[in-house]
Amino acid sequence: MKTTEVNFYGRTCHLRLTTAALYDIYERFGKDKGVFENIDGSGKDAFDAACWYFAKLAEQGELTRRWEGHEAQPVIAEEDVRILMTPGDLPNVKKALIRALQRGFSCEVEDDEPIDVGLLELQKKTATAEAAPNSSKPRRSFWASLFGTHT
Repeated sequence: MKTTEVNFYGRTCHLRLTTAALYDIYERFGKDKGVFENIDGSGKDAFDAACWYFAKLAEQGELTRRWEGHEAQPVIAEEDVRILMTPGDLPNVKKALIRALQRGFSCEVEDDEPIDVGLLELQKKTATAEAAPNSSKPRRSFWASLFGTHT
């Protein structure tokens, strides 16, 4: 599961960006600014967004944990985040949010076939040589063509 664990006042919160959370972000904050931009800055709007994001991503992480069969933990409310968070907590909360957002947007591709890096390099070189057939042949100077020698 792509979660970011953060200890928030003795409680481990599992932050997780889901598609449902992403659409909730768009609905609440609009699509004019990027998802990361809403929590950027030091103003009240960024603080409000960070509190909301934290509660939403913690909720999604907890719901995912429950779906996986883990024991249910209480879901932290946005109001609790607002009450508890100090100015000293805010930078670490934002870092955790950014990590959770990055993980949510990351894509992992599973490939059944192992990749042979050496073979890929050989194929690149072969393709380059085939694309420019004259470049692999030795060049002959005017004098070599007269005297039959290569330079």
